[in-house]
Amino acid sequence: MPVTPRPIETKRLTLRPFTRAELEADLVGRAEFEGAVVRESGARVAPDWPNKHWEPAAVRWLLDKMDTFPDEPLWRAWMIFRKDDGGGRTLIGTMGFKGPPVSDGLVETGYGIVNSMWRRGYATEAHAALVDWVRADPRVRGVCAHTMPNDPASGGVLRKSGLTHVGMVHDPEDGDIDRYEKWFVAPVRRDYDACAARVRGLLAGVAVPTFLQRQQAVTRAYWECFGSEDPASESDWHAGRGVSWCGFYDIVPGVGGAEPTEMRLVCREPKPACSPIGLHGMCGRGWKEQRGFVVRDVKVLGENYVACDPRDKSELVVAVADEQAEPTPLPPQTLPPGGGVFDVDSYFPGAFTLDDLRGAERVVRAAGLSCSEVAPSVL
Repeated sequence: MPVTPRPIETKRLTLRPFTRAELEADLVGRAEFEGAVVRESGARVAPDWPNKHWEPAAVRWLLDKMDTFPDEPLWRAWMIFRKDDGGGRTLIGTMGFKGPPVSDGLVETGYGIVNSMWRRGYATEAHAALVDWVRADPRVRGVCAHTMPNDPASGGVLRKSGLTHVGMVHDPEDGDIDRYEKWFVAPVRRDYDACAARVRGLLAGVAVPTFLQRQQAVTRAYWECFGSEDPASESDWHAGRGVSWCGFYDIVPGVGGAEPTEMRLVCREPKPACSPIGLHGMCGRGWKEQRGFVVRDVKVLGENYVACDPRDKSELVVAVADEQAEPTPLPPQTLPPGGGVFDVDSYFPGAFTLDDLRGAERVVRAAGLSCSEVAPSVL
């Protein structure tokens, strides 16, 4: 039998997972759905049901997950019932997770309340309860959520549940969106300010450093600060030194003015890596989109992952522009047309967060290199 979590009770609400009968009835029509809710729980359905984003495609997706992962409670969608005066209940919204945690232990939440019940604190109450509930799962180290930009109401719900706005990220379907996170177990923290200072120190004695010298300074400083001679070492990982490799790839100009098709490795620590590489991997994507990427688990990349070291589990990509931040121009012969990327790998899944991407960008800028300003992606 499929795993069905117990209902969650709050002062004004009851949360419980949808049953298969309710999901199937919802695909048929309003009357069938109301009948199923009455049979399963004796509750009524809000007149303006459904809430935003509760669509047939989402219901079919949930039914498929229920069949494919019958023993995974984090694939279940939850119903939000308001406790009415007189002992009755009314279905006013939905809530749940977009699956179990991936490598870094984060789960993503989503929710919706019917319009007639907005601004009464129901979403905040329900979301906070579900966050407390999932915290008991030993696989979960934190929760994240996304809202559309300039949506103070949704952002307020998340903040009241203890989540913090960590920045804007890019979603292929929704475009640029705001990301919120709450960690139950804090991720590894790295001292990027000290690393940036190390970069400046390495370049202090060079009058006009070339583009390559700047890249070499970043690579050396990053490795000295965060690299590990034993990348699989748990102690190194917890000390913030769980990096297995770092280096720069530059775009190779196309022949005869043709579009570029590959990148070349120009500097690295500590070992050689694939070079040249095509543009189908994360480095190529970072250059093409001029976007930073946090790859929490390289498994999500499938055939598009360029596996120089099969032991690597996560990756960080910083898009580096073909111009320096400082006003002094670089010698033309040292400036690769189109720029490239700074690439970082780790043997640990979930090794990098959005904070790590921002920190790496500070290190790159400390060398007088320019980074892309567009919203990054967290995969």
